[in-house]
Amino acid sequence: MDLLSQDSRTFLLGVSVTIAIFMMLFAIRNRIRDHRVKLEVAHGFSHQLIQEAGEFLPGSTAFLYVEIKNCGEKQRFIEKPALKLSEKIDGENAFYITTVNDPHSWPQKLEPGAVFKKETNLRNLHQKLTSKISRRAKLRFEVRDTLGKTYKSKWFKMADVIGQLQVEESV
Repeated sequence: MDLLSQDSRTFLLGVSVTIAIFMMLFAIRNRIRDHRVKLEVAHGFSHQLIQEAGEFLPGSTAFLYVEIKNCGEKQRFIEKPALKLSEKIDGENAFYITTVNDPHSWPQKLEPGAVFKKETNLRNLHQKLTSKISRRAKLRFEVRDTLGKTYKSKWFKMADVIGQLQVEESV
């Protein structure tokens, strides 16, 4: 007694093979995605409030930071982040923000899932750039890995920097 006709068996076999191929391709895609190099570069603003004996002191300090996250499965080594400007200053539009006693050695090692964050004082940066670029100028961070690939944050405007400094003054 045959429960399924030959056509039904052929149809079920076709559906099974199609599902198996789809699942195999999905697994391959995920495996490739896991091994792909991916660094996410983001910028942000933060404000430091100082507290003494349970009381906040007047004022705050505004910072601009770059955050670099290794979203890949392999460790990466990154070079020092650069601040890229949409306008040139004396023929240059990329600047490295560094400190005299920079605690970081370059290149910096980033393990999978690790985040690197570097801050700079926003008021000092504004004073350095304000007379040299317009309020409409755009800025972003760029970082290269030691393999030469460049990763970029989204653009932000000098007007955003000025807005954050106004927040600093109002706190």
